[in-house]
Parts: sequence; structure tokens; C-alpha cells
Amino acid sequence: MSAKKIGLITAVSVIVGNSVGSGIFTTSGFLARDIGDPVTILLMWIVAGGIVLCGVLTYYRLYLKWPESGGEFIYISKRFGPLAGFLSGWTSFTFGFGAAIAASAISFGYFLDGALSSYLNIGSEDVVGYLSNDGDIGAGFFVINPIVVSVILISIITLLHTVSVSISGRVQFYLTLIKVLVIVSIFFMGFYIIYDDYNSQRYTSYGGLFIDNFVNGSVNDDVSIFDMAIGMVFIMYAYSGWNAINYISEEIENPKENMLKAMVFSVAIIVFLYVFLNFIYFSSLSIEVLSAEPIVPVAEKSLRALLGNSVSIIFSLILCVSIMSSISAMVWVAPRVYLKMSKYNDRVPNFVGKENKNSIPINSMFAQSTWAVIICLSGTVEEILIYSGFPLLIFSALAVFSSFGNRFSGESKLSYFLYSSCSFVFIVFVFFAMVMVFIEKPYISALSIFTVLLDVLFYYFREIKSFAFYFYNK
Repeated sequence: MSAKKIGLITAVSVIVGNSVGSGIFTTSGFLARDIGDPVTILLMWIVAGGIVLCGVLTYYRLYLKWPESGGEFIYISKRFGPLAGFLSGWTSFTFGFGAAIAASAISFGYFLDGALSSYLNIGSEDVVGYLSNDGDIGAGFFVINPIVVSVILISIITLLHTVSVSISGRVQFYLTLIKVLVIVSIFFMGFYIIYDDYNSQRYTSYGGLFIDNFVNGSVNDDVSIFDMAIGMVFIMYAYSGWNAINYISEEIENPKENMLKAMVFSVAIIVFLYVFLNFIYFSSLSIEVLSAEPIVPVAEKSLRALLGNSVSIIFSLILCVSIMSSISAMVWVAPRVYLKMSKYNDRVPNFVGKENKNSIPINSMFAQSTWAVIICLSGTVEEILIYSGFPLLIFSALAVFSSFGNRFSGESKLSYFLYSSCSFVFIVFVFFAMVMVFIEKPYISALSIFTVLLDVLFYYFREIKSFAFYFYNK
């Protein structure tokens, strides 16, 4: 593999590393609180996986039409013009990567703090999982400050990725490998414990973890369509990153073949992991415990309940490494979008496209990480997810919509029909989710839209400045 090209395995690690991060380890707590039914939540994860697959196939078709790095920025710019493309790039900077890096880094801080808290509580007989003998949440938090940890983590990872593309690729591969091995280990150990408990308890009145928590664990018989829509935003956030390889397609070896393989194979891995991890969560503990504060480290609650305090500390620390993989992938990929923007659009400041001697866009990388740090200091994980999820849905739908029209050159009628059907399903789902979220969360949705529209001012800043300068001199 050359210094500037990555193969199929690394491409898969980039996608999995981008997607499988803090989302799957945190969002299920919010779903437990808002949906309250394990079976419904599991079905939502499966449906969302199907929607993501529709998006993957459409994005691959768009790549075949416009085989350049840059993702949505390229597709939207080509179809709808420079302003729309500029807004999509701004959305990637503000929400797609900036907010996602921040949410992941804060989650890392919570998991690290939880592991250290557990360590300090080892030997305390009243700590079992997250519950003390009187039923309250045990194991005190904030041995360290998660926000401070998140800022330090972003800074270290950013500096690491300024060295070279080959080092970035190796770091990403090994972090993702650790992530997948840990998640698979959690699945097999968790499944074994739950299955063994089911076998030993199925003829008793107790029923066991699976029966009591998953089968009979619902606390909400009337799930609101609005709650499900917001839940889908959380889930789609956890899946976000499925399109990561489109941002660096020019750095892929044999991209026409490897792009599709990497995207489909990665999504299959991600859906499998997400569905079965949620099965473990909702079988290990009741809805009430999973939705209790602290709500963010839901994976840690499950680990403590299944494996005990001591073992869960080890896995919690490795989960931190898993979240690092996601942050690393985003810090690596994101600046390539802004680099492409600087080459395509003269409205983007020249410093954005500056590269170091190893062809790494360091200014874009530092700007992205600085914005992520600002978000870390200004919001909670839940607020960040809703704030960022709404506009991301808008621009992913707009990118998919750019595929509609006549058949591309060399495309068969059958391929056109299949790809267009996938695009239609994706857009209908996204539009419905956006409407429901806006009705239920109008203020934070409006804030998201306002943030996007601010870029219109930045886009026309040169004209505004020239206009003001003209009247000032006059």
C-alpha cells in the first residue's frame, strides 16, 4: 500500500471506525427512556439499518457519477450549485464531524470516569452493577471531569493525525480492530450469560434476565410517533459514518470495486453489532435502570450487571479505546472535505486548503478540532445529538435527491430502477423524521437550521464587505 492509498480492509476500518463509536454505547439509554419497549427499540435499529443500506447504494451510484473525494459536498455542488454545496460543507464542519467528535469525546469522558469510579468502589459490598441495596444508582461519578478529558483527547488525536496518511491508516486499523474484537467479546460473553441464565431459570417463577427484562420489560404500551421519530434521530446518529469512505474516495485503491465492497460489508457488520448489542443491553437490565441517571454510559451499566464490577472496569476502559477509534476516524476524514471545498469554491478562505509536507490539510484539521472542543464546553450529549442530527438528515437527503433524474452514462434500466427505489425510500424516511422532530423539538430544530443559514452570510461575505466598503468610501 502506497503512502497515499488505502486498501479494502483499511477502507472497512474507516467506515466501521466512523460509525461504531459513542452512539451505540450511549443512545440506547435515551431510547429506553423515551420508547420504553425493548422489542420496539430493536425493530427500530433493524429498520434504520435498512434505511442506511439504501443510502449506501445511492452514495455508491453518486460516486460512479462523480468519482471524487468530498462526499455530500461534491454531489450537492454538482447538482444544485456552489451555494448548496457550500452549505453542505458547513453542515459537515458544524454538525457532521464537529458535533459528532464532541459527543463521542464527552462519552469517552463518561466511560473513563465510570471505570475509575468503579475501581475506587471495588470491595464495596453494596455495589452490584449500577444498583445499591436500596435500589438507588450506585458508584459515584465525576472522579474526573468528562469535559476536561474530552478536550485533552481531541487535542492528542488531532496531533497524531498530522504526521502522515500511512500512520493515520495504521492507527485507524488497529483501533478499529480492538473495537470490533471488544464488541464481539461483549456479545458472546453477554449472550452466553443471558442464555445460561435463561436455561437455569425458565422453569421457575423468576423467568430469568431475558424473560423479565426483554420479553416482559416494556413500560410503555402506547409509544408516541414523535418519540419514535426522535429515537430514529438518535439511531441514525449512531449509524452516521456509513458514508465516510465517500469523503476520501481518491485515496482508495481500485475504488470502483473496493468502494461498494467496503460500504456494503461495513454496513452489514455495523447492523449486526448494533442489533445484538441492544439485545444484550435490554436483556441484562430493566428499562428503568437503563433509563436512570447517569443515562449516557448505558453500555457500562449492562457490563456491570453481566460481568461484575471488576471485569466491567477492563471492558469499560477498552470501550474507551473503541470510542477513540471513532474520533480518530472523524478527525482523519473530515479535513478532506474542507480541502476539497477550498479547491472547488473561491468563497472558502485559502488557509483552509493548506497542506503540510505530507499532504495533510492541517489548518482544516485544527479548525475542526477547535470547533469540536467549543461544542464540548457548551452542551450535553443529548442536546448535541438532536442539534446535529436534524441538519445531517437534511443534507444526506439532499445528496440522495441529487441522484434523481435521467440514467447515468452506462447504467442499465434495472440498475437505475433499483438505485432510484433505494433513493426514494431514504428520502421519504428522512422527510418524515424531520417533520416529526421539528414538531416535537421546534426550538432546538430551529437553532440547527439557523446555524446552517448563518453560512449564507459567510458565503456572501465578500460581496457584503465590498458593498460596505463602497458606501464607506462614497
